[in-house]
Amino acid sequence: MIHLQYFGQSFWKVWNEEIAIAIDPFHDLGFPLPKNVEADVVLSSHDHFDHNNLELIKNTSLIIKTPGDFTYQNILFEAFSTFHDELQGAKRGKNLIFKFTMEKHVIIHCGDLGVVPSPEIIKQIMHPDILFIPVGGFYTIDADKAYEIVQLLRPTLVFPMHYKTNLVDSKIAPVTSYLTKVDNIIEIQDNKLDLTEDIFQSPKTIILQF
Repeated sequence: MIHLQYFGQSFWKVWNEEIAIAIDPFHDLGFPLPKNVEADVVLSSHDHFDHNNLELIKNTSLIIKTPGDFTYQNILFEAFSTFHDELQGAKRGKNLIFKFTMEKHVIIHCGDLGVVPSPEIIKQIMHPDILFIPVGGFYTIDADKAYEIVQLLRPTLVFPMHYKTNLVDSKIAPVTSYLTKVDNIIEIQDNKLDLTEDIFQSPKTIILQF
């Protein structure tokens, strides 16, 4: 079984019995800094303080923060180079989209994606089972662009991230800006979720608390 934990912003932990993966851990941002987070692999989509606190994660064997293909315990991690803004990185630099498969489920994490990816990348990340995508705008794609990308990719489970809360920057929009566009929304009153196989039976958008 795949387990998820959401710490806020774009910081997730994804794990099963064999491997644990931490993605985009943040420095002091306003969210509580978790303690004793362990992961075999850490993915960092770009070198901004709210995505690159690699030292926070303990017992790590592999760190991925550059484009390319990487393998750990027979899991292939693909990191695709994209942009943090609509001006090909002129404002905020580059960003990585990560793709890996766990228990036959394809997982995509979009980092701080700032523009619709190229058609070539879209083809390589289509039809994921799990999609972590920013929706808050200003620093990343907004709700409209996120919805456009979701329509292109056709994921099964969508987990919005990088949105306004009472703990973070007011320049970005709340998650409701995206939720008004979709149906079949599940709100979990916890920051952890166990993904039983039945949850993949139909497309849905899932919100975790933190």
